Amino acid sequence: MNAMDIEELKRRAATVEDIRGWNFSRMKMWSEPAPWTYQEIVRRYLRPTDRVLDIATGGGEVFLSLVPFMGSGLGTDFGPQMIATARENTPADLAEKVSWAVMNAQNLKVEPGDFDLVLNRHGPVFLDPALRALRPGGYFICQQVGGLNSRNIIRLFGWDSGGDYWRDYWDRHGFAHQDLVSLQTQLTEAGCRIVAQGSYNIRTTFLDVESLIFFLKAVPLPEDFDIERHGERMLRFIEENSAPEGIETNEHREILIAQKG
Repeated sequence: MNAMDIEELKRRAATVEDIRGWNFSRMKMWSEPAPWTYQEIVRRYLRPTDRVLDIATGGGEVFLSLVPFMGSGLGTDFGPQMIATARENTPADLAEKVSWAVMNAQNLKVEPGDFDLVLNRHGPVFLDPALRALRPGGYFICQQVGGLNSRNIIRLFGWDSGGDYWRDYWDRHGFAHQDLVSLQTQLTEAGCRIVAQGSYNIRTTFLDVESLIFFLKAVPLPEDFDIERHGERMLRFIEENSAPEGIETNEHREILIAQKG
């Protein structure tokens, strides 16, 4: 990738819009093949009559791709703008099958046992309310961003890994740890059966600088990305991680499937 100076980087950063909802489709990326996709896994456990709760749904981008295969669905998110985006994203032919609500994951205002399947993809996990919403025998499917995700990017901000940052964050705020091992222990203690678990860590590449900037602006990081504050470090990062295809990083994902007893 051709070298650039700080002014060129700032000019290109100014062209990158903020994320709307939780839609990363504008990023140009290449990834090694992953052993699963989240939608593929959920479809295996989804029946046409199921009522499904999606916690931390964002703009509903992923949940809407699953709605045609269920009976009905409710997507929740703590952000009013996220839910407004989800409603805008809902096609007319799915409007009667899915509803949306602004709701905190720590305090789900739903009827106990009202759902056959509870989903959480990359959102904060609070197991007590999630399991309360699930009927006995129903499935909880959770995919999380792993602690080693984008490790070289996290190091740009002075942390060894995202896992270090988030463990410290959970401890400071009194939250239970949300890595795969900790969630498995919590689910087992709650009387659930662990059905499956897995993780992958694959090489990924940003194909242009704008895609990297979009990512930095969109995802939770140890610091809010600011081109004035982080521009020089970002130039070094691009130089150190450039390959013929683009700017290299990694994608670490963990998935856990449990059945309520």
